[in-house]
Amino acid sequence: MRKWLFIFVAIGLVLALVWLLSRRDALRGPAAIAVVEGPDTTSLPALELTPPDAADKSTVRESVPAEVASAAPAPTPAAVATDEAEIRGRFLLPNGAAAVGARVALSGAIGNQERELRFGAPQDWKNIEVETDGDGRFSIRFDPPRAFQFFMKGSLANYCGVSWRWSEIEPKKLVDVGEVTLVRGGSIRGRIVDAKGRALKSGWTVYAEAGNRDFASGTDQTRVMVSPDAVSGEYLLAGVPPGTVGLKAYSRIANWIHGPDVVVREGEETLADIAYTGPDLTNRVTVSVSTSPFHLFGFGEFDIFLSGSGIAERKAQKVPGSSQSFAFEDVPPGQYRVEIRDPRFEPWSKDGVEPGTAVSAKLKGSAALVLQVVDDVTNAPIPRYALDIRYENTRSSPNAFRVLDAKVEPPADGFFAGIVPAEATAIVRVEGYSSCEVPLDVLAPNEQRAITARLVRATKLLGRVVSGPERTPIEHAKVALTPVRPRSDPRVTWRNDMDPDAKNTESDASGRFSIDNLSVGEFTVRASLNTLFSVEETVTIAQSTTPPEIELQLPARAWLVGRLIAPEGAPLAAMKVSAAPVLDPKANPNARRFMLFGKDDVSSPIAADGSFRVGPIPPGEAIVSVLLPELKRATSRSGWSSSPGASIELGRVELPANVETRRDFELGANCPGTLTFQLSVDALPASEYSVVIENAANGQAAGYVELDSAGKGRSGPVLPGSYTFGLVAASGSASFPLHQTSDLGPNQTVHVVLALQLFTATLHILDVQDGSPLAGQQIVFTPDVPDARHHVALQTDEEGRVTAKLPVGRYRVTAGYGSFGPAGSEAVTVDWSATGAFPAEVRIKRSARK
Repeated sequence: MRKWLFIFVAIGLVLALVWLLSRRDALRGPAAIAVVEGPDTTSLPALELTPPDAADKSTVRESVPAEVASAAPAPTPAAVATDEAEIRGRFLLPNGAAAVGARVALSGAIGNQERELRFGAPQDWKNIEVETDGDGRFSIRFDPPRAFQFFMKGSLANYCGVSWRWSEIEPKKLVDVGEVTLVRGGSIRGRIVDAKGRALKSGWTVYAEAGNRDFASGTDQTRVMVSPDAVSGEYLLAGVPPGTVGLKAYSRIANWIHGPDVVVREGEETLADIAYTGPDLTNRVTVSVSTSPFHLFGFGEFDIFLSGSGIAERKAQKVPGSSQSFAFEDVPPGQYRVEIRDPRFEPWSKDGVEPGTAVSAKLKGSAALVLQVVDDVTNAPIPRYALDIRYENTRSSPNAFRVLDAKVEPPADGFFAGIVPAEATAIVRVEGYSSCEVPLDVLAPNEQRAITARLVRATKLLGRVVSGPERTPIEHAKVALTPVRPRSDPRVTWRNDMDPDAKNTESDASGRFSIDNLSVGEFTVRASLNTLFSVEETVTIAQSTTPPEIELQLPARAWLVGRLIAPEGAPLAAMKVSAAPVLDPKANPNARRFMLFGKDDVSSPIAADGSFRVGPIPPGEAIVSVLLPELKRATSRSGWSSSPGASIELGRVELPANVETRRDFELGANCPGTLTFQLSVDALPASEYSVVIENAANGQAAGYVELDSAGKGRSGPVLPGSYTFGLVAASGSASFPLHQTSDLGPNQTVHVVLALQLFTATLHILDVQDGSPLAGQQIVFTPDVPDARHHVALQTDEEGRVTAKLPVGRYRVTAGYGSFGPAGSEAVTVDWSATGAFPAEVRIKRSARK
C-alpha cells in the first residue's frame, strides 16, 4: 500500500512540475529570435562600443533554426507588451528565393551630446547578431537606449551588404524594413596618385559609397573600404553594389579627398585612380587637436607653432575642410618641436616630429573646479552625482558637456581639472533632486574655483488627460514637459527632445500620468494624440512644494471607418485615407496641407480589402481624401528631398462626437495606375540613374523611380493622366529630358521602354573679360528650351576645360549657380552633336560663388 501511495505521489509531483513549466513558458510568450546572455533577458549585457564600420568581435550571435523561427511569427505592434522595440524584415535573392542564413548585425552608439545629457549613457548595451530563417526573415527585439543611434548591417557570402541607420528608435517601436533583395556586385581597382603620378600608399583608406541615405526609412549607403597595398599602392574594393559609386580616401596627414564617380557593373572590374592634388605630403606636418570632453566648436583658432634647427618659427594653418586639423607645409627634412600656446589649455608640445607625419594633440583646459554637493536641508554630502558644464553666450551646438556621469565615482576631494575657461555654468544632477545650476560667470585661465551645489528634493507632477465635455479618460496620450526658456537663452534653438530637462510620458488607462524628478522652474505641459489633438498648460515648480494635480482636456473625438471600393489589383497598400476638418476660410491656408502631410498626419493605411479607420479627429464636417505616397528624390549620396504626393478628394462627411461614422467611397476613374520602366543609356542598362515622372501638362513631378542593375524599375501609385519622363543621375548633378509621352488610365499598368544616347565633347571655358581660363569653376548646361527643367553641372579643370556627356541638342552654358531659368546675357548657346560641340571655346562671365 505504501508503495502504491509513493508512486501516486511521485506521479502527482511530475504532473505538477510539467504544469508549472508549461505555465512558465506560456507566460514568457513567443521566443525572441535575438537572444542575449545574462540573468535578465529583457536587458542587454554591457559592451564596449566600437565604430559602426569597425569589426565587432563582442557581438552575441545566435543562429535560429528555420523551424523554430517559423513557428514563432513576428508579432504585430500591439503584441509588443514590454518596452522592447523590434526590427524585422526579409532578405531575398535576385531570383526571388529566400536568402537563408544571412547575417544581420545591430549596433548602437551615442547619438549626440544632448541626448546623452538627458538620458545618460547606457552601461548594459550589447550589440546583437542574428541570422535569417528558412524564409529569409529575421527579427531583433531589444530595449533601445534613448541616448543611442543605431546601425544595422545585413550580409551574405557572395552578395553585397546592405545598411540602415536610425538616429533613434523609441521603446515599443516596430521597424519593418520590408523585403530587401540582395544583389551581386562588382569591384573597383586603382591607386591614389599625386600630381607627379606617384602612388600614395601608407596611412590611406579608400572608401566606395553606393546608394543614397533615406532618413525616413533608415536606409543607409553601402560602404566598402580597404587600405592600398603597402608595396604596389594598388587598392581593390570588392563586393561593391552595381550602379554609380562615389570614391573618397582618407589619411591623417592629408584629411579627406574626393575621387571620381564610377559606374560599377555586376561581375565586372572597374579601373579608377583617385587624384591627390594638395601639397606634397612628404614635406607636411599635420596636427589634429582634440579637447575632450569639450568640443572644439566655439573655442576659435589655436596657436600652433613649429620650431627647429635651421628654420624660423612657423604658425600652422587650418587644413581646408577640416574642423580640427592644422598643417605646416614645405617643412625641410629634420626633427622639429610642435607646440601649442594657449592660456585656456595646459601647455602641450611634442619633440622629434618629422615631415610626412601626423600628430595628435589632446588638450586639457587650464581651469579647475573644487565642487561640494550637499543636501540643502540637512547639509549632508551627496556622494554620487552627474556634473555638466554649459558654456554661455555661444551659438555653438552642443554647448553643454558631461564631465562626470552619475554611475562613476566622483573624486574624493571634488577636484575637477581640465575645465576650459570661459563664461559657463556648472550643472549638478542627482536622482531624486532638482538639478542645480551654479553660474561660474567667467572662469579665468589657470583659475581654481571652489563652488557648492545645494540640492533640494525634487517633486513630481500628477495629472490626468481627458476628452470632451464628458471628460472621458484618454489612454496612451503623449505627455511632454518642456522647460520655458527665455528667447535670449541659446537653448531655445534646441529641439524640445534635446533639452536635458525635458521629460516625456504616456497616460494610463484612467488617463492619469506622473512626471518625477522635476526641477524648480516654469514648464509647458502638452498632451497630444496626433497633429489635430493637443492641449498645453504652463505650470510653475517652486522649491519644496508639490504642484496641484492638473487636468489637460482635449477636444471631443470622432472616427471615420469604412471601405475604399476600387478595381481588383488597385495599389491600395501604398495609399492612405485622411479625414481633415473643414477649416475656417480665414485660417492659415497651409493648415490643411499640414494636417494631410505633416509628420503626425491623421490618416489610416488601407487594408487589402479596402477597409480603413481614421481617428481620432475633431467632430464636425471633414474632407475625406486618398493620399498617395510622398515623392522622394535623391539629391546627393547622403541626402533626399521629399514632397507630398497627390491626393484624391472623395467627398465630405459630417462626423458626430464620440461615435464611429461608417462611409464607403469609390475610386472609380481616379483609381491610380502604375508605370514600369526598362531604360538604357548608350545601349547599357541605366542602373546609375533614376526616372522622374512629370505631368505632361504642367511639368510637375508625379513620381521618382530607382532603377536596378538591369535598368528596370516600377513606380508607386500614379494618378491617371499623360506623362513625360526625365533621367536623373544618382549623384544629382545631371538630369536629361526623355522625349516620350505615355498615357496612363485608371488602375492601368503601362510599360515604358526608353533609350538615351549621350555624346562626349570638351569645351574650353574662358573669362569673358580678360580671356583667362575659368579654372575650378562650376559650369551648367541647360537645354535651350522654354521652362527647361533639366541640367548638367560639372567643374572645369585647372586649364578651364570641361568634358561633358550630353544628348544631341542646343544648350545654354553658364557659370555658377542659379542659372536654370530663361537665357540671359550671361549665357552662351552651344550646339551639341555626335561629332563634337560648336563652338568649342566659349567666353562667359565668371561666377562670384564657387
